[in-house]
Amino acid sequence: MATVTAQPAQADFYNSRIKALAATARQTGLPDRDALLDGAERRRASIDNPLCGDQIEVEIWSRNGRIIELGFDIRGCLLAEASAAVMRQLAIGQTYAELDQRIEQLEAFLDGEQPPPPAWATALDCFTPVQAHPGRHDCLLLPFLAIQMARAAQT
Repeated sequence: MATVTAQPAQADFYNSRIKALAATARQTGLPDRDALLDGAERRRASIDNPLCGDQIEVEIWSRNGRIIELGFDIRGCLLAEASAAVMRQLAIGQTYAELDQRIEQLEAFLDGEQPPPPAWATALDCFTPVQAHPGRHDCLLLPFLAIQMARAAQT
């Protein structure tokens, strides 16, 4: 007779805060271009995770190297959507260099190597259960990686 082991319920990481953030992400969309182009630099990138089908298009406006607005169009799982909503909250007002440093810290947090970036700890605490599911780390990182891609591309 085969032994069946119980798999952790997806509810372990689909908590109410992640669900609420995902709902917010679905309503975000891309910013109004006409209102933001005045003196701002615009960057855009699209990225997808071919393993699970998550896709995000991000558009970023910055002035003097600091992000002043960010919008996105995302089609993905709840984790990717929630992460995009948090990413928007955390990115506005930051420089690309600050974001790069914190994204590295976020990756180390997901790998269990260190706590979340101190400036982002409260915003990221709902994702702590994802640490135990390495196959889902890419879902959470996808929106942040889109920012890094946008940094390299100018439209």
